[in-house]
Amino acid sequence: MKNDHYNKNRQSISIWKRIGFLSDVPCPKCGQIGKIFIDEYDDWACIYCNEWFTEPCNDPKCPYCSKRPDTPYEVYWKAKDMPADAAAIKRWRQDNYAHKERGKLRHEKKRE
Repeated sequence: MKNDHYNKNRQSISIWKRIGFLSDVPCPKCGQIGKIFIDEYDDWACIYCNEWFTEPCNDPKCPYCSKRPDTPYEVYWKAKDMPADAAAIKRWRQDNYAHKERGKLRHEKKRE
């Protein structure tokens, strides 16, 4: 049986995956596997250190650095408040419905 801590951690990782690409490479500062590439800001960050790996450029016209927040957690909290793409969630559920045994049986029964 999964405990509450496991479920909350899994939900947190799911939100980080919506934001960007989680890498298997450990962070050079803390050593934990939490490096993430955030596409919106075109930069790497650590979800455990809560720091960006590079400093923003000083160009005010830069589409990435000009709107980048101070910490990656600000991106996380913004993404946490936004709902996930409903169409993508629905498509995932439809695709995975037939993979489960009971779903497969129900699906075949409906087709008869």
